[in-house]
Amino acid sequence: MAEYQIVVDGFLNEPLTGRRPIETPETEINRANVLKVVMGKAEPIHLLNKNEIRFLHNYYLGSQPVLHRTKEYHAEITNRIVENHANECVGFYTGYMSGTPCSYVRSETATGDGEEIARLSNALQYEGKDALDRRLWQWMLECGQGYRIVLPDKGYNGNYPDETPLLVDVPDPDMAYVIYNSGIGHKPIANVLHIPRNYQNDLNDLICVYTPNQYFEIDNGKVVNEGGNGKYHSLGMLPMVEYKLNPERMGLFEPSIPVLDAINLLESNRLDGVEQFIQSIMVFINCLVDKEALEAVKAMGAMSIKSTSGLAADVKQLANELNQQQTQILIDSMLNVYRSLTAMPSATGSENATSDNVGAVIVRNGWNHTEARAQQYENMFKYAERQSLSVMLKILRDTAGSKLMASDINIKLPRRQYDNQQSKVQIFAQMIQQPIDPQLAFTTPGLFPDPQAAYEMSKPFLIAAGKLGENGKAPKPQEQPKQDATETNVANMADKQPTNTNPENSDGIKQ
Repeated sequence: MAEYQIVVDGFLNEPLTGRRPIETPETEINRANVLKVVMGKAEPIHLLNKNEIRFLHNYYLGSQPVLHRTKEYHAEITNRIVENHANECVGFYTGYMSGTPCSYVRSETATGDGEEIARLSNALQYEGKDALDRRLWQWMLECGQGYRIVLPDKGYNGNYPDETPLLVDVPDPDMAYVIYNSGIGHKPIANVLHIPRNYQNDLNDLICVYTPNQYFEIDNGKVVNEGGNGKYHSLGMLPMVEYKLNPERMGLFEPSIPVLDAINLLESNRLDGVEQFIQSIMVFINCLVDKEALEAVKAMGAMSIKSTSGLAADVKQLANELNQQQTQILIDSMLNVYRSLTAMPSATGSENATSDNVGAVIVRNGWNHTEARAQQYENMFKYAERQSLSVMLKILRDTAGSKLMASDINIKLPRRQYDNQQSKVQIFAQMIQQPIDPQLAFTTPGLFPDPQAAYEMSKPFLIAAGKLGENGKAPKPQEQPKQDATETNVANMADKQPTNTNPENSDGIKQ
C-alpha cells in the first residue's frame, strides 16, 4: 500500500497508479462489525482514494501544477500556461462513448416480444438516464471509477406511463465506495455513501451503509440509525454498483500526467523567452549614465550618452533567445507520447488524406487504436451495467409487476464507427443473397449498431423478397428431387466413361 498522497500546491508527492480496492475478509456487514469494517478499515483507504480523485478532477478542470511554478531569475517574467489536454481527451472519449445513448434491446434468448424492453428504455430516458450515463462516463475517464445507485421510488403510483418506480443517481466517486470481500470472487458485500453536511469539513459527513438487506447510518463514529426488512430497502441485493474504467481503476490521462506537465512547462518557458528577449538587459560600455537618462530610454526609446576617459562608448542588449524551432519539435514529440498513452486520434491527420482509401486514413490517424481502447472501456461498462440492470429489474418486478429478467436484455452502446462502411455494406449484400438464415447477415458484418432491431424492422421486406416465410422465420431448404436408382447408376457410369474413345493419341501412338 502506497503512503498517503499529500497534495501540496497542486503537486502529489508520488506518481498516481490507480485507486485502491477496499476489501475485507468479512463475508457480510452486520450490526456487530459495521463500525470495525467501515470506520476501522474502509474509511482510511477511501480517504487516500478521495485525495487522488479530487486532484485528478481539479487537473481535468485546469488546476495543474504549472500554475504554482516559480523562478529565481527574472521572477517578474513567470508565465504559467496550461494546455489542458486532460480536458481534451476526457471530453473526446465522453462524447465518443456516450454521444449515442446506451440502449436495452431484446436478446436472442428472450421469451417476450421486446415491447416491455422498449417501454423500459423509453421510461429511463424520461428519468434522465442518458444525462446520468454521460456524467458516469466522465467520472470513469477522469479518475478510473464511477458509481450508479438505484433505489425504489417511494412516491411512484403508476399513474403516468412514462414514469418508473426507480430512483437512479450517479454520486461523486469521492463520496462513495463499495466494500468487497477479499476472498475468491471479490464479491461486493456493502455500499457506502457519504452525505455532506458541511462542505468545509469532510469529517462531519453522514455515512450511509447499505448491505443487501440492512441499512446503517454512522455519525461521528457511532451508529445512529439502522433498519432492515424493508424499512429502508428490501432489495435482497446491493443498490449501488461500481463502474471501473480498467481493473486498476486508473483514469484516462493519469499515466500521461508527467508528459502533460512537461508540455505546460515548455510552453510557459517559451513565452518567458519571448518576453525576456523583448525586455533584454542593456549594457553600457564606457558610458556616463544617470537615472534621468534611463528614464528617457523608457519614455522615448532612445538616449544620448557621454563616453568616459575618451574611450569609445557603446551600448548593447544582453539577450539569450530561446530556440523556438527546437522547442516546438520537443513539444510535438511530447504530444505524440500523450496521444499514444491516451489512444487519441490525430486531430489534423485527415487533412492529408488526399486520395488515400478509408482504411489507410483510419490507420494513419490512429482511429484503429482509439476504437480498440473504446472496446475495452465498453466491455468494462457493460459488465457493471448488467449489475445495475439486475437491480432495476428487481425493483420493477416487485413494484410494477414486470416479468423481465436480465437474460432477456442485451446492452448496446452504439457509437460512430470510423471504419470502412462500404466494405460492410458489400459483405451484407453478399450474405443476404446466400442460402443462410438472414439474421446472420445482419449480425456478422458489424454494419448495424443494433442488429436485432434492424432485423426486426426489415422482416416485412425480407418476407416480400422471399427471404423469410410468412411466419417471419427463414424458409427451410428445398429438397432436391430424388433420382431413380437406375438413373443414378447410369449417371455415375457416364461420369466415369473416358471422353476420348480413340485408343491412339494425336501422334498416332497407342496408349
